[in-house]
Amino acid sequence: MSPWLVGFLGAQVFILGLWMYRYWRLSWALRSEPSLSVDPPGEFADPPLVSVMVPARNEEANIPACLDSLLAQSYPRREIIVVDDRSQDDTAQVVRRYQGQHSEVRLIQVDHLPAGWTGKTHALAQAAGEAQGDWLLFVDADIRLHEHNLANAVAYAQERGIDLLTLLARTDCQTFWEGVLQPLLGSMLMIRFPLLTVNDPNHRLAFANGQYILIRRSCYRALGGHGAVRAELLEDIALANRAKAQGLRLALLHGYRAASVRMYGSFADMWRGWRRIYIYAFGRSVRRLLLSILLILVLSLNPTIITVAGAVGVLAGGTGAIWWWLVVLGVSQIIALLSVVYRMYTRLILADPRYLPFYVVAMVVGAGIFLDALLSVLLRRELVWRGTAYPSVTHE
Repeated sequence: MSPWLVGFLGAQVFILGLWMYRYWRLSWALRSEPSLSVDPPGEFADPPLVSVMVPARNEEANIPACLDSLLAQSYPRREIIVVDDRSQDDTAQVVRRYQGQHSEVRLIQVDHLPAGWTGKTHALAQAAGEAQGDWLLFVDADIRLHEHNLANAVAYAQERGIDLLTLLARTDCQTFWEGVLQPLLGSMLMIRFPLLTVNDPNHRLAFANGQYILIRRSCYRALGGHGAVRAELLEDIALANRAKAQGLRLALLHGYRAASVRMYGSFADMWRGWRRIYIYAFGRSVRRLLLSILLILVLSLNPTIITVAGAVGVLAGGTGAIWWWLVVLGVSQIIALLSVVYRMYTRLILADPRYLPFYVVAMVVGAGIFLDALLSVLLRRELVWRGTAYPSVTHE
């Protein structure tokens, strides 16, 4: 057997070893990485006021369920501020109905977007300007919270001296493409931001999920609020970077039982949405985006490629042992990687494992989105998000 073939087979054994390591790493993470409890909380002796702020642009379909879950919270002291950000549907009318029935609900309407701001940062800055709470909770209109979510989050932050707490929510998948793509696209993002590294105060890596950010009001003001990240299309990570740079304590928690969110309802929305996220979460870096594509090819698509190649060689009458080795190693890699993903789906992110047979499809689409993100950076494309055009993307 030639040295080249020996090296190639050695690389395949190494890839198999990486998947086995990832299985061990996931098992360790299930025991050691923090999650937000959904158990009934203890009594608060002196509960601080929490201002919950929801930016809403054309969210008439989402905002009722969001408000219902916020109003059902067991936490005793809260105010809810919804910002209607230039909506062209009945978002404002829906919120007004809730406002008429619940004194803790308030509506702010925004009719223009100042230059230099993104829509979300401007909306949240308006809400924060009127908030009265000692803690500020920023949530998206498509999130749904478990009834003890807010109480447990405030208790967790206060007991541990956390300044900014953020959650990873379970993805609510209602269509085929959501079930196939959403869990895996989200998991690829978290490879970039390992939870324990983010939570390490001595490491500069920072992350926050804009679907759910709880922050002390005093810390928010010290950071300059959303005005300090006004032009950012991923304002959550930008805010987390500022917080960690100033020595604030961050906590990123698994919140898959404590919160759920339906991010995108169609394939096109998923593509556009994740392209935007990958561009900015990976720092508009050509190197990081290209490396992500290569990792998908080597770790996720390679097992299927070499299995098929080996099977074709065997069926074509190939006499060399190399074909059987490809089949054995490829099948072993597939079993290892699916074991990792199945365990992640069922024990951690609570995704539907029935979509696992479409894993390769999801990875091909994921590689395509990363490639589109890479081209957007290289070609300095203009980015349109939620009906607003933003300046061309430039690389770092």
